[in-house]
Amino acid sequence: MKENDDLIIHLPDLSFVQWCEKRYGLNRGVYNTIDEWFFLNGTKDILKRRKKILHFLANHSKECRNGRRMKFGHGRLTALLTEFLEVNQRSGRQEDIKENAIS
Repeated sequence: MKENDDLIIHLPDLSFVQWCEKRYGLNRGVYNTIDEWFFLNGTKDILKRRKKILHFLANHSKECRNGRRMKFGHGRLTALLTEFLEVNQRSGRQEDIKENAIS
């Protein structure tokens, strides 16, 4: 992880959420849902959880086009999070997060 990337995951809560909103068009409610989902599904460490959040958002950044907010639709967010976790577990990358998720 690059020094700047390391700074992002260490931002205070509000600053981190605002960074996600600016970068991915993610509103606070969706961010909270994603954060809680990873927590309830075993990622208790905040830094690991933030890395996973950023990796997930980078994988789904196509959802946000032309400065619009990410929209997942009813029930789709949970399905995408479940798929994301399963793919990472199958590939043995449960804790391995791509560096380009942040940059």
